[in-house]
Amino acid sequence: MVNELMKELGLDETPDNEALISSLVADAQLITLDSISSTATQDDYKNNNLFNRAVKTLATQLFYDRTLSEGTSLGYQMIVTHLQMGVLSSADTNATSNENI
Repeated sequence: MVNELMKELGLDETPDNEALISSLVADAQLITLDSISSTATQDDYKNNNLFNRAVKTLATQLFYDRTLSEGTSLGYQMIVTHLQMGVLSSADTNATSNENI
């Protein structure tokens, strides 16, 4: 994901850029994961394209504005909401399945 984001940002592949983007991606992963669910793990989302786009979106925002002085973008918020709904839908499905037992 780091190399993809560096290409999207048009950054040269230098050790400094790689270290910075790696750090921002790691932070964005943790923030996004925590925003979706307190029980979710990175393994739950490692192959989820929507999660990966949310991480890249937030990491990009952090690249340009480390303090997120304007908050997170509406696009990021929309993606997180979709991911949250997926978690809630799964929880509802599991609860319904357990009720039928």
